[in-house]
Amino acid sequence: MRELLPPSSDLCNLETHEKKLAVYLAPFIHGVRYTSFGRHFTNLDKLKQVVNRLRWYVQDGDMIVDFSCGSNDFSCFMKEELDSMGKRCYFKNYDIIQTRNDFNFEKKDWMTVGAEELSEGSKLIIGLNPPFGVQASLANQFINKALTFWPKLG
Repeated sequence: MRELLPPSSDLCNLETHEKKLAVYLAPFIHGVRYTSFGRHFTNLDKLKQVVNRLRWYVQDGDMIVDFSCGSNDFSCFMKEELDSMGKRCYFKNYDIIQTRNDFNFEKKDWMTVGAEELSEGSKLIIGLNPPFGVQASLANQFINKALTFWPKLG
């Protein structure tokens, strides 16, 4: 009977992977009832604070990229603020899960975005709130990828 049971470390690994899989599959399993299920979105008031500070560094013709846009609220707030200041910019918003707001959204893995899809570094602002993963490993990957484009702000 004992040889039928896997080692305890295998069971722990299985449990860890099962939890991760539940997060990734949540939008498909729960459909329209899907909220975040493990995805954490930045508080709207915090997004507005970021917009309020960042708007002064943005110039006409800049491209603002949110590499993990979540609900895609940041770019909408930023566009509204920049429009009120008379600044016209380009926006690109990426995520692997469909967002509720499709403003300049592309369902795409940030790690597959190429330089030809973005403005040159002197006109490029990248960032916001990456997924963190275990010990910030995903955040570091997202930030390192952003830095390969030499953005003026990132």
